[in-house]
Amino acid sequence: MQAPKTDDELMLTSTAAALIGVAAQTMYIWRTQGRGPKYSTIPSGKSVIHLYARSDLEAFMTERAQRLAVAK
Repeated sequence: MQAPKTDDELMLTSTAAALIGVAAQTMYIWRTQGRGPKYSTIPSGKSVIHLYARSDLEAFMTERAQRLAVAK
């Protein structure tokens, strides 16, 4: 994963999910399927922390809205 811009707000999964209006579990599913917004992973002991940049979430929402508009 590419690191987000340093001047961009970073969010944990639960905050990012709330911003785009989905459940945190949906974000997990999207990650395992290779879908959803871009994210970065930070090692944390035996697990990892997933961080989402606000700009990536906004880009994802814009792209998703455009795809839904075309599908109508």
